[in-house]
Order: sequence, then structure tokens, then C-alpha cells
Amino acid sequence: MPPSAPKVCVFGTGAVGATYAYILWRAGIPAQSITCICRSNYSAAAASGFTIDSELWGANLRFHPNVVRSISVAASHGPFDYNGIAIEPPYARAHPANPLLSTVVHLSVSSVAPALISHYARLEHLHIGTYPADAPAPHNAAAVQLAELLRRGGASATVHDDVQGARWAKVVVNGAWNSLCALTRSRSGDLLASSPRAADHVRSVMREIAAVARASGYSHVDEQFVESQMERAKAMGLPGAQPSMLEDALAGRAMEVDAIVGHVLEIAREKAVATPQLEAVYVLLRALDQSFKADRARQSDSRANGQTEKGDKERQRGEEIDIDK
Repeated sequence: MPPSAPKVCVFGTGAVGATYAYILWRAGIPAQSITCICRSNYSAAAASGFTIDSELWGANLRFHPNVVRSISVAASHGPFDYNGIAIEPPYARAHPANPLLSTVVHLSVSSVAPALISHYARLEHLHIGTYPADAPAPHNAAAVQLAELLRRGGASATVHDDVQGARWAKVVVNGAWNSLCALTRSRSGDLLASSPRAADHVRSVMREIAAVARASGYSHVDEQFVESQMERAKAMGLPGAQPSMLEDALAGRAMEVDAIVGHVLEIAREKAVATPQLEAVYVLLRALDQSFKADRARQSDSRANGQTEKGDKERQRGEEIDIDK
């Protein structure tokens, strides 16, 4: 590493974020230069760091970066190179002179317990490209530098002239599996085995997203690609993959409904591509996501009311003691 190592902030350190934080640490970035923003896994990660069991790199791999709850706390550790945030335009507008790298990850990982990650099937690859694709040459150099850093950490990476093609290919898979697994609370293999009609329904959702991709200029996202992804899912067997949106649904957390499905529907309307199956999936996902939000609000109110009642009882006991005196 150069004398001045880069500072890294991982925004949303779930299974994928923690794995890439570990890779960057393996590449030589000191743990104190890596800050991970965590949600439900904050307490475990802050206390003991992360543990990764990987079919590719080994078992019981431990590392302990800075762990914080929010961006405001992360900022106190210094400036960072942000990477991996999928919603690009707001960041491009806010930092027009900065290199903005868009990445697409293929990584078979899941959180089996807070701050404990399982990396299975030896799948790991990161696609990297500038945003926009015609960014200045120094921005592309930053993409190459990131790829080299990841390779030093034992990962694999490809730099693209236009990474949006890889993004569309992944959206075809994510838009179907993340959504349908979350709605059914089933892993991919279990979903396919649930009904003779299940595979056709998954395929129909993939086909609609692929049509939007082709209308956007990415002709390689075709029927053959859809079939290859269906065969890949079938080959995994039971219980199959557990997508991130399923993990969020099982935990009652907010889901990436608009990022994974809503944005595709917006582009479909712009391109006049019919997506009736995906529209139905979106409506159901939004309703499910809203139900989780309502449940979290009720739980928050219940905790607040419990604290209020506890405080009232303590004050009442204090007054009784004063009276006795």
C-alpha cells in the first residue's frame, strides 16, 4: 500500500458490505481506515467485529473495522471514498468533479447471525465502471485502481467501458428473485419447488425486465440470458439462494422496493414497454413494505409507552418513600 492508505466507508454493512470491507482489509488497508455503518448488526459488530465463513477464502475469518450507526458519526473519522451506492444521479450532482464508480456485485453471501457471514458456492465478482460511462480518463483510472486493490485482497473484478449493461443483467435476476422470494418468504429453490407454475411465473417477470433492458439499448439481455439464469437457479437445488430482500422481509426491515423494481417500471413507462407482471409484483411489495413500516412504528410506540409507564412507577415509588419519611 502507498504511505497514505485510502479511507473507506461502507454504507450499509450487511453480508455484501462486510465481505468487501474484509477484502479491502486483506488488500492492506488498515482496519482503523475502514468504517462500517451498521443497522441491526451494530451491537455485535461493534463488540467483536465481523466473522466470515467462506468456501473461497477459508473459515472463521475475523476482522474488526470502525463500526458506527450513522453517516454523521462516520464523518468524524475523516473523508472517505464512497463506493457501491447504487443510486448514482444524486451523488453525481452533488460531487460533479469527483470520480463516481458504479459497481455490480455477484456474491453468494448471507447473514446467518448478527456480524456472522456465510459465503457459499464460491461465487464472487465485482463489475466496475464510471458514472457516467463517458466520464473523463482520470475517473476511469480510479476504476482500474479499485479493481487492482480488490485483486490484491483476493477478489476478482472487471472494469467496463459501460457498466450499465452488467447492471441490467443483474436487475433481471434481482427483480425476479428478490421480489418473489420476499413476497413468499421462500428461498429460490423452495419457491421453484412450491408449484408447477412457479418457474413460469419467475421466468415471465425476468422476461419483462429483460424487455426493458433491450429497449434501453442492452441487446445482450435476451431470451437466452433469461433461460441461462433459470437453469442456474434450478441447478442450485434446495433450499436455494436467500436474496437480500428476503432477509429484510424475514426481519421486518425496510426493503429496496423502488431501487430493485420501481426504477425499472419508471423506465418501462418511458420506453412504452408493457410490464403487467412486474407492476403486480411492485404493488404487493409496496404493501408488504408499508406493513413492516407500520409494525416498526407500533413497536417504537410500545417501547416509548413502556418507558413512560416505568418512569411514572418510579416517580410514584419515590413519592411514597417521601411520604413515609
